[in-house]
Amino acid sequence: MYLIRHGQTEWNRAGRMQGVLDSPLTEMGVTQAEAIGQKLKTLVTDPAVLSFIVSPLGRTRQTAAIIAEILGFPEERVVFDDRVREMSWGEFDGFTRAEIEADHPGLLGRREEFKWEFQFPGGESYAAASYRLADWLKAREDNLEDLIVVAHGAAGKVLRGLYEKLSPDEILGLEEPQDAFFRFQNGSVEKISAGD
Repeated sequence: MYLIRHGQTEWNRAGRMQGVLDSPLTEMGVTQAEAIGQKLKTLVTDPAVLSFIVSPLGRTRQTAAIIAEILGFPEERVVFDDRVREMSWGEFDGFTRAEIEADHPGLLGRREEFKWEFQFPGGESYAAASYRLADWLKAREDNLEDLIVVAHGAAGKVLRGLYEKLSPDEILGLEEPQDAFFRFQNGSVEKISAGD
C-alpha cells in the first residue's frame, strides 16, 4: 500500500488549520502531486490492478486526480472513503495558531500537554481518529496490496503508527511530508521521496 498526503494548499502556506474545511492546492502543491505521480509510475507495474482510496475532501481529490491522470488510472474507479479524512479542529478549523492563542490564551498549551486525547470543541482528538482509522485498516488488513491511499497529515501519521504498532507518543512524533509518500509492506513503513 502507498500512503500519500495531499500537496501543499493555500491554507498550509498561510498556516491555517484546515481540518475538514478546504483550500485549493498551491502551484507547489500541484508540483508535489505531479512528482509523486511520476515516482509512483516507476514503482507500479500495472495501474489496471490498483485500487485508489481517497479522502473526500477537496485537497485530496485534487491531489488524487493529478496522480491518477499520470498513472492512467480511470477517474471513475477512484473510491472516496470518509474514514481516511483529516481530523477536525472543530470550531477552530480555518484558524491560525496565532488567532487561536489570541482568542483563547493557553488553549494550545493545554493541547500540547494532552495532545493524544485533546479535542477542540466540535473537533476530534487523535485518540478518536485512531479508532476510525483502525476500523478502516482492519477492514483492509488482508487486502493492502496494489492500493494507493490519498489522505492527510495527521490521519496519515495515525495510519502509519497503527500499522507499525507504535505508541501514541511515537505516532505524534512522526513527520507529515508533502514531497514524499510511504510504502506499507510486511509490517513496516518505508518513506519514499518523490525527488529521488
